[in-house]
Amino acid sequence: MTTSTAQAATALFDRLAPEADERVVLSAVYQRDDAHLTLRHASLLIGPEAVSRVSWAKWRSDSTARLGSRFEALLELPPDILATNARAEDGTEFVAARVGMEVDVARSLLAEVIVAAKVPAVGALPEATAPLAAPAAFLHVFPRLRTPSSRLAASAARPLRGFMLPRVDLLDDVVVADTWQVGGITVYDGPWSPLGIVMPHTGHAMEPPPQGLLVGRLERRAWFDDVKGDGDYNLYELHVGLEPERIDVADLEVELEEWADGGELANSRRLLLVNSTLAPAQASGGCSWRYRRSAVASRTRPGCTTATVSC
Repeated sequence: MTTSTAQAATALFDRLAPEADERVVLSAVYQRDDAHLTLRHASLLIGPEAVSRVSWAKWRSDSTARLGSRFEALLELPPDILATNARAEDGTEFVAARVGMEVDVARSLLAEVIVAAKVPAVGALPEATAPLAAPAAFLHVFPRLRTPSSRLAASAARPLRGFMLPRVDLLDDVVVADTWQVGGITVYDGPWSPLGIVMPHTGHAMEPPPQGLLVGRLERRAWFDDVKGDGDYNLYELHVGLEPERIDVADLEVELEEWADGGELANSRRLLLVNSTLAPAQASGGCSWRYRRSAVASRTRPGCTTATVSC
């Protein structure tokens, strides 16, 4: 490892501005290649200390409260896991794991990935080769949107900023089994719930995530936890998560836009939360808004009326 290369790797990590009391979680799917392991899909995500104390399924459930009853058992998954018996339809073998670590350990791990083209052994996860290219740009990733990079952080719940180190030699596409045994618990969606990595599986055909390593830091101020309809197609519900010790709710504003077919902006409104009734917000750490849908289909502009605001 040359001094200049190691410094460049450290500088890349430090651009994410990790804080000393934060923790980092490595979620990885390694593919067995003869007697060796090689990185296929992975994420290295920086977040509050709590992110390393619970599983991705528990983190996602605590953030959005929308984990179906079929997956309730996943809340009992331990935060650090190792699965060595995962396979694809064609017999390809995988080793999958989730490991929490200190910020300094993650910084050193990324340096070794960049300099030596390998991920060192960490926790129960063995060493793996990692032939990765340099990142092309910084990314803003929204886990709730089905974008390529979001498939590597599908359970992060919060937006994140970071960068992608893609593989220089792509592995063949695979379809994994939908049922995995992880820590004595049956997982029904492949590596999604245990690792936050969405791969095509026998129960659901989908676009595969990028091959490589996504490095990022979770949002620590305010973000949308969930956006959904009320079931009667009359109201949108906007669920906002926040860390009240880092930002004042009264300083936030929500900009709402609705678009018609053809790319025409049908409705736009900005809501200043200081004008809303938000008394309990600082204690709860989250808020919910419900507002009436405009008639986008008819391309009218009736306005977006706030129906209720609660925190």
